[in-house]
Amino acid sequence: QPHVGLFWCGAVGILYPLVFVTLTLLFSTFASNALAAILAFVCYGLGVQETNMRAFATLQDLPNLKSFADVVSCAIPVTRISRWMDHVDGMTSPLGRFQNISGMVEKTATSGDFGYLALYLFGVFLLAAVVFHRRDV
Repeated sequence: QPHVGLFWCGAVGILYPLVFVTLTLLFSTFASNALAAILAFVCYGLGVQETNMRAFATLQDLPNLKSFADVVSCAIPVTRISRWMDHVDGMTSPLGRFQNISGMVEKTATSGDFGYLALYLFGVFLLAAVVFHRRDV
């Protein structure tokens, strides 16, 4: 019997390159190709570390780092995709080790995450088009 969760993980996984390509497109409107790719990799790396930042901020009682993790979550929504990958597959997150930290509660996937991702992708693409249009004129 096929594992349906694996199919849905593949469907949700398509969002990872969409976020990366959209960020690269935005950065390429004002930077060289190499710099745009580097900036996109840096942003992507920050987005992946959101859960780690949140756990470290809770463990060390660093409210500024927790606020920075919230900003990263909004600016680079990679962790939202990761939460949905865990949700549709029905598996526990490999980051489940943070559940033992006092006060640390890992966020769960919500339907609002997909709405936010759609708006994010559309908004960043639109911003890239506007910046490209102004630069091209």
